[in-house]
Amino acid sequence: MKYGIILGILYFKLMNKGLEDSNCSYISNIWTDILAFIIGIIIVNKGINYNDSTLQLLGTAIITEHILQFYPKIL
Repeated sequence: MKYGIILGILYFKLMNKGLEDSNCSYISNIWTDILAFIIGIIIVNKGINYNDSTLQLLGTAIITEHILQFYPKIL
């Protein structure tokens, strides 16, 4: 799971870096992040049930990235 967190943070940072010079906001609607968080939990759960570390990695990365996107919206 720790690699999924690292992957999610790296993806978030790369996404931010690509949008620094742009006026557009990468931050989507709050419900998109909530839905992605729920789906990430489902994917992690499937990974645990099927003993599939790839699903666990991807689900954790999705959860992490959307937490990082969600955090500025609640401040």
